[in-house]
Amino acid sequence: MKNTNLSKLAAVALLGVCIAGVPAYAATEDDVQSDLAAIHKDNDALRKDREALRKDRAAKAEAKANDDNGQQAVESAKIGTVQGAIAEKQTEKNVDVNTLQQDKSNLNNNNSDSNTQ
Repeated sequence: MKNTNLSKLAAVALLGVCIAGVPAYAATEDDVQSDLAAIHKDNDALRKDREALRKDRAAKAEAKANDDNGQQAVESAKIGTVQGAIAEKQTEKNVDVNTLQQDKSNLNNNNSDSNTQ
């Protein structure tokens, strides 16, 4: 129960960051590159988890074909765990995408400001 509440709290905190946005600051090209690297890392992690999910589903289907209810239950638990991890990583990626958009906007605004002065 405690882990569930902690997970919900983490999800709400990440959602709050998405909704509230990132505070404005003088973004640099390094910030944008860092954001892009974080998104690539998120995509790699999601790809690995989706592959694990595919394997777990195949193992569950095999257990079902063999009428192995115990193994089906084990695979179902694995599937649920991986689905939760995918949801968490997708939320993290969404935060990184929003941060990238904000940094690009701030960088463009900073460049426009310096060009008008």
